[in-house]
Amino acid sequence: MLTAFAELFARHVGSATARQLALGDVLGERSWAVDIGQGTATFDELTFPIQVLGTEAEGDNSWLWAWANQASSLPESVVRSAHRLRAMGQDRGPEFLVSRGFSLNAISGRQVAMVCTGLLGSGPYYRGPYDGGALYFAIENITLPEVDGARLSTVLTQVISSFSVDHRVTSRSFLADLGYTVEETTSQIRGLKVSGPAVCVDFDATGRLSSLSVSLRGHANG
Repeated sequence: MLTAFAELFARHVGSATARQLALGDVLGERSWAVDIGQGTATFDELTFPIQVLGTEAEGDNSWLWAWANQASSLPESVVRSAHRLRAMGQDRGPEFLVSRGFSLNAISGRQVAMVCTGLLGSGPYYRGPYDGGALYFAIENITLPEVDGARLSTVLTQVISSFSVDHRVTSRSFLADLGYTVEETTSQIRGLKVSGPAVCVDFDATGRLSSLSVSLRGHANG
């Protein structure tokens, strides 16, 4: 499981981190509440439709998919995305998408949620803590600020300093998700975009990111 998860995480962590940072910009310090029956989450004066992904249990440090959480009697309307993820796993794997639950000893619930939103191509997720665990749900129909050059740099810097990922895979995937045309050599990835800054990512001999430059003039200097 861990190898398959690591590959997916490296692929999706860049865009997922960008979404979470943007969500923080929108929500600020607002408090949260969920109405499962209505399928909504409210953050003070802001209300959005949601899809429940799963829950994190502190007792045994485990994840349980929303589609498998029969004890909570979740309405089908709020677990459609969870069922979609399960269908993806049944179609092409990996196995953790099909398992009812799994241990979080080697990964975190936040990482699972990042992979979920990446696979779904959806908005950000939210972790709602409660006594004994946390509820994870994807927020729908939310408008997030676009990723500019400064945020792009922040995301890549934060990801490589926070997680053990393949720097090349993460950089390439993040730029592609943002609509960049990616040019790649053994030591460098360049991202070009008509309506955005040019990006140049350099890697050392071990494949780790060694420098990053973002140019607002339509080209990046290595």
